[in-house]
Amino acid sequence: MSDCLVNKLLLLFLLRLGVGSTQGLGSPTGNYILSAPANIYSGRPYGVVVSTFNYRLRCIFEVVISGPSINVSMQLLTTGNFPSSKYTFDIPELEEGLYWLKIKTLRGFQVENSTQLTWRNFKDFIKIQTPKLLYRPGQLLQFRVFFHNETMKPVKPRSKAAVWIEDAKGIHVKVYNSLTVEKGVFQSELRLSLQPNLGRWRICAQNGVRANEECAYIQVSNYELPYFELNVTAPTDVNTTNQKFDVVVWATHISGGPIEGNLTLQIESYTEGDVEHIPQFVTLESELQNGKATIDVKLSQFQAKKLFYIPLLLRLTANVSEKYSHKKVISTTWVTVWDPKSKEIPPIKFVPDSRAKKRVNLIQIENFGTPLKTPEQVMFKLNRTLPNAVCVVTFNGIILGSEVVYPDQSTNEFEILIQLTTKMWPLVHVVLYSMESDSNVLVMARTTITPIRPDNEHVVIEAPTEVSPGDEITLRIKSPPDSYVGLAAVDRRVLNLGGNFVNDISHNYFDTIKSFIQTSASDMIHTENNAIQKSGLIFLTNAARSLDLTKDPKTSRRNPRERFSRSKVTMRNDVLDFDTGHMEDNTCCEVPIVREEYNDVWLFDSTQSTIADWTTWQVRVPDDITNWRLSAFSVDSNFGLTMPMPETFINIKSKKLLFMSLSVPYSIQIDEVLQLVLYCYNNYEERLKVSFEIMQDDKHYQVLDNDGKPLPDGARQQVAISSNKTGEVKFKLRARQPGTLNVTITSMSDIGTDSIVRKIKVRQDPQLLSGQVMTYHKLSLRESKAEGTLEFSHQPTAEGIKCFVSSQSIAAMPQTVNLFDPTDNGEQLISKLMSIYYLWKYYFDDKTLSQSYRQFLEDLLTDGFQSLMRLRRRDGGYRYILGIQPDCSSTWLTAFAVQLFYLLQSSPISFETRLLMQSEKFLLRRKGDSGQFEEFCITPGRRSIQPLELNIEILKVLRFSNSLLNFQNALDWVNAQMEAEPDYYMQAKRGLNITEWIQPKIATNASWIEQRRELETAGRVLLANLRRKRIEQQSDIFSWLLAQIFQKAKYENCYECSVAQQALYDYIQTQPIEIPKLNVLIWEDPSKKLKININDQNQWQENLMLLKTQSKNISFRAQGIGQVFLRCAYDYKLDNLEVQNPKALRYYLSVRVSKEEKVKVRFCVQRFSRERQDFVGSNLELQLPSGYVMDQEHLAKNMSSNDFQFIVLDEYTKLFVILKKLPVGRVICFSVFTSLYHKIENLQSGRLTAYDINLWEKREELAYDLSRTGLFSNIANNNNNNTSNINKRVKILN
Repeated sequence: MSDCLVNKLLLLFLLRLGVGSTQGLGSPTGNYILSAPANIYSGRPYGVVVSTFNYRLRCIFEVVISGPSINVSMQLLTTGNFPSSKYTFDIPELEEGLYWLKIKTLRGFQVENSTQLTWRNFKDFIKIQTPKLLYRPGQLLQFRVFFHNETMKPVKPRSKAAVWIEDAKGIHVKVYNSLTVEKGVFQSELRLSLQPNLGRWRICAQNGVRANEECAYIQVSNYELPYFELNVTAPTDVNTTNQKFDVVVWATHISGGPIEGNLTLQIESYTEGDVEHIPQFVTLESELQNGKATIDVKLSQFQAKKLFYIPLLLRLTANVSEKYSHKKVISTTWVTVWDPKSKEIPPIKFVPDSRAKKRVNLIQIENFGTPLKTPEQVMFKLNRTLPNAVCVVTFNGIILGSEVVYPDQSTNEFEILIQLTTKMWPLVHVVLYSMESDSNVLVMARTTITPIRPDNEHVVIEAPTEVSPGDEITLRIKSPPDSYVGLAAVDRRVLNLGGNFVNDISHNYFDTIKSFIQTSASDMIHTENNAIQKSGLIFLTNAARSLDLTKDPKTSRRNPRERFSRSKVTMRNDVLDFDTGHMEDNTCCEVPIVREEYNDVWLFDSTQSTIADWTTWQVRVPDDITNWRLSAFSVDSNFGLTMPMPETFINIKSKKLLFMSLSVPYSIQIDEVLQLVLYCYNNYEERLKVSFEIMQDDKHYQVLDNDGKPLPDGARQQVAISSNKTGEVKFKLRARQPGTLNVTITSMSDIGTDSIVRKIKVRQDPQLLSGQVMTYHKLSLRESKAEGTLEFSHQPTAEGIKCFVSSQSIAAMPQTVNLFDPTDNGEQLISKLMSIYYLWKYYFDDKTLSQSYRQFLEDLLTDGFQSLMRLRRRDGGYRYILGIQPDCSSTWLTAFAVQLFYLLQSSPISFETRLLMQSEKFLLRRKGDSGQFEEFCITPGRRSIQPLELNIEILKVLRFSNSLLNFQNALDWVNAQMEAEPDYYMQAKRGLNITEWIQPKIATNASWIEQRRELETAGRVLLANLRRKRIEQQSDIFSWLLAQIFQKAKYENCYECSVAQQALYDYIQTQPIEIPKLNVLIWEDPSKKLKININDQNQWQENLMLLKTQSKNISFRAQGIGQVFLRCAYDYKLDNLEVQNPKALRYYLSVRVSKEEKVKVRFCVQRFSRERQDFVGSNLELQLPSGYVMDQEHLAKNMSSNDFQFIVLDEYTKLFVILKKLPVGRVICFSVFTSLYHKIENLQSGRLTAYDINLWEKREELAYDLSRTGLFSNIANNNNNNTSNINKRVKILN
C-alpha cells in the first residue's frame, strides 16, 4: 500500500472521529465534567468519568491523583461519537495527608482544574443492641456489639478494640479490652447496682485507637410499667369552623378485656411565644362504659377563633383510674387547631408518565458479584430538553459503571436499566448529569436504589402469636446455615415508656448505614478551580452554575409541633413538659410504689452457629400477662446481617381467660392481720364459677376466718364472675415469725387453674437484738484438748442458741460479707467492697468454691463499685454521703478509695486507670503550706483523726502507686512529728519499727472510738509481724481479732475493721492446711450434750448445733488435732429499764399526727446534753405502720438540705435521716404525708428511732399511732395531747 493511500485512509478515519474540520461540529470552547468520588480510601479502587458536552472534536484529558503516598495519572480520550470515558485507579495503602484530583487537556479546548480529596482511613461500622432503653436499678443489662462493614458483613475487631459501659456521670463502670466475637458479634451483660447513678448511661465501642466511638444510650430510673393499656384517639388536625371534636378513650386489660373505672381528661392550650394567648386549662370527666368513653371537646373554651393564621396546639392528657385497685395510667396525645384562613400548599408529587418508551439504556456492571436475574429500572424526568446525558452508578464511594444515555422521544425522560449484582447491597447511587445545548448550566439528578435481597437471605420467625403464661412453646428461626442468630423478646409496655425508641437491630439501622455510605457533603456551587459535591461524587467542570432537579419540594404548612420548642411555648406552668416522648407520660406519681412481680425482658438469647436452615428454641412463657415483642436477626459471612421482612419482629400476646391481681404491702409485723383483697377478671365469653384457695403455712403465717380463728387447712371461697367483669375475694392472714412470706393463691374453674404468688416481708420485733461470741483453739498432739465456758452479755430468747463449728477460719469469713444498703456512707461502702474482695481473692484459685458463689462475689464487687461512683466528684475526690456537704471531697476517704482501687486492679472489675490517677492528683492537691495533707470535710461516722494520723494513712496508701508522685515533703513532716511525739498507736499505724502488741483491756462500757482504735492497732501490728516473719504474737493477735470481729451478730464495716480484716486474711494465707480429726461437745445441761465430729468431709463448712436454752452461758469441749472455730449466735430482748429513766435519755422524740387531705406526720428530735465524747452525729429512722405509704412528691420537694440527708427505704414505708452534729437543745422537725393502701387488723404502732452514729444499740424509740391525731413523745404521757407546742414541752423537760 502506498504512502498516499495510507494518508487518505488516515484522514478519512480522523474525519470519522470528528477531527480535522471544525465547521458545524460544535463550539471551539466546549464544556467538560469530571465526576469522581469525593473521598479516597486506602486500598479501594478509585474511578473517574470524564465527559464533554457541546463539543464534537477530539479531546485528550490527563487525570492525576497525587498526595503523600501516591502520584498516578491516566489519559482519557473523548470524541463527538464517544463523549464520555472512564477509568479506575488501583489505590495502595495511603498515608494521612492532603490528596488532590487534577485534570488538564493535552488536546482540545483549554482545561486545567483541581480539587482536594477527602482522605478516609475507612473504619468499620459498629451497632450496639440492647433489648430495651429503660432499666431499673438491680436489673440485668444485656447487650450485643456487632462489628461490620458497609455491606453489613461481619468483620473482626482490631487488636485495640474496646467496649465499655458508662454510668450517668460518665464513669466507666465496666471495660472490656479482650473481645471474643462470633461472626462479628460480641455479647455480654452487666448486673446494675441497686444504688447506681440514675440517669442516662452509655454502652460504647471503639474499633481501634484511631476510630470513632459508637454508643447506645439507656436510661436507668425507677420506672413502673402501666397496669393496663390506655389508648387515646383524637383527630390530628381540626378546623375552628368545626366548633368541636370527639376524644375517644379505650382502657383495656393487658389481655384485652375492658377496664372499669373513671376517666379524667385534662386539656391545655399552647401557642408560639410571640402570640398573645392566655393558656387555657380544661378538665373533663367521664365514666368508662365497657372500657370506653367518648368526650366532646368544644373549641370555644380555648379562644381558638381569635388566632388568625396561627395554629393552636392542644395537649390532651387522659388519666384513667381502675375501679377496684385504684391504679392509674396516663396517656397523652395532641390536636392542632387551624385557622381556616391559613393557606396550605399541598405537597408536590412526581407522577410517572405512562407513555411508551422507545429507547432503553442499559448499564452493565462487570467483575462485581453475580448479576441478578432482572435489571433494575430507573426513571429520570428532568423537565429539560437534553440530547443525551451521562449516567454514573456508584456503590460505597466506588464508581462501578457509567454510560452515555439518551432520552425518549419527549427528550425529557430517561429510562435506564442497571444490571445489579449480589454485591451491590444495601445501597446503590445513580447520578445523571448533562448540559443543555443553549446554556452553560450543569443539570443533574440523583436517585438511590435499594436492592432487594433474595427471600432465602431473610430471617423468618415462626412462633405462636397467642400464648398463656407458663406455657412451654417452640420458637423456630430460619436463617442462612452456619450463621449467628440473636433473639430478643421484650414487654411492649417498657418500649412504650421509652417513646418506642429502641436500640434494636432494625430496618431503620440499615437506613442509617445508607446515609453514612452516601458520604455527601454540603452543596457547593463553584466553577473552574472549585468543585460541586453531590451524593458522594465530586464534579470538576467549567459550567457557570449547576441545577439539581432532585431537591425535595418544600411546603408552607407543616405540623406546628415540629417548630415548637420549650423557649417558644407559652405554658400554664413549668411542671408539664412539651416533649411528646417524655418518660413520665405513662406513669403517675400519685400511685404508691408497690412491688410488681415482673421482668420486662423475656429473652435475650443467641446461637453462635446454626446447623440447618431452621433453629429451634424451647422456651417458657413468663408469668406476666402482657404483649411481647420478639425480634431476631442473623449474621453470616456470605450474606452479612439479615432480618425478617417486612417487619423485624412479631408480637406475641400472653393472655389468660381468667387472671388475678393482688397488691400487698411491702412488710407487716408479727401478729398483725393483713386483709388480702384479690381481684379476678373474667375474659371468657361466659359467666364462670371460680374457686379461690390460699395455701396454709403454719410455720410462717396463719389463714383466719372472719372471726379471727385459724383455719387448719387453709381457706377457700367461691365467686361467680360474669363475662368481661371483675370479681373480688378477701382473705385474712396473720404473720407468725420474721422473714419473708410466700403467699400463694390458686383459682380453679371449668376453664382451668391458675396461681399467683406474692412476697411479704415480716419485720422483726424492734426490741429484739442479736449477739454472738466466738472462740478459737489450735489443738495438736501436745495439746489435744480445749474446754471452757462461753458467756453471753444478755439472756437468749426462747429460740435458743445457734452454734457453728468448723476447722478452717475461712469458713466463718463469709459472715463478714454484708450486702449493700441505701444507707451506706462512703466508709461503709469501701469497707464492704474490701471485705468482699479479700474473700474473693482467697477463693480465686480454690477449686472447692462453687462457681455460683464465686459469681455471687463478683456480682457484689460490681454492685458496690457502681454504688461507690455515686459519691465520686469531678475533682477526683469522694464525698462521705450525698446530702451533707455534697460539694466537699474528703481527703482521708479519697485515700481509702485509692487503697481499694489498688486492690481492685486484680479483680474482675475493669475500670479506667484515670479514675485512680485523678484521685491520686486530688490527694496531692490537698497538701498544705508545710507539705502535710489536710482534711476540710465533715465525715460523720468516723472519729476525728489528727493530722499525723491522716498523713500516715495517706502515705501508706500512695506508696503502692505506679505513678511518680512527689510526697517527700509530707514524709519529712511525718518524720518530724514522730520524733517529737512518739506514740504507741502512731508507731503501730506507721509500721516502720517493731512494735510489741499490748493486748487491750477494753471495758464493757468503752466507747466505739476506743474499740476501733484497738482493732486497727492489732491489725497493723499483725501485718507488720507477718512481713517480718515474727511469729511470737501472731496467734494471740489473730485469736483476739477473731473474738472482736465476731462479738456482734452483724459484722461492722469501718476503716479500722478493714485493716483488721486484711490482717486476718493475710494470717490465714500463711497457715498450712491440715486435715482435722476433732470431736466437739457443747452443753448447758451436762446430761444433754451435743456432739459433732470434724474431719476432711466437713472442715470447710460451719456445722450447726442448736441448743434450746435461755442460759447466759454454755460449756464446750474439743478434743483431737486441728483448729477449732466455735461461733455461737443468739437473739435477746433489749432491757428497757435504762430507757425508761428520763435522765438517761439522749434524745427527746415527738410525733404529731394530723389529718388533712392525707395523714400528716410531723416528727421532731432534740439532743440532750449528756456527756459523750464519742458523739459524731445522729441518725433518725421513721417506720410507718403497716399498710401506709409516704407521698413521693412531697418528699422530693420538702426533704432537701445540706444539714441532713434523707433516704427512702422499703418502698416508701421507711425514712432514714442522717444529721450533722445536732446542737444540744435544738429542735429539728420534719413532715411527711402518708396514705393507707392496705387494711391491717391488730395494727401495731409505727416507730421513730434516734441514735448516735455508730451506737445503734443505745437508741431511743417512740411508738406512735396513725389511727388517731395528737402528739406522741418518748417522755410525756402519750395519752395527754393537750400540749401542742413542742418547744414548751422541751423547756419543761430541761
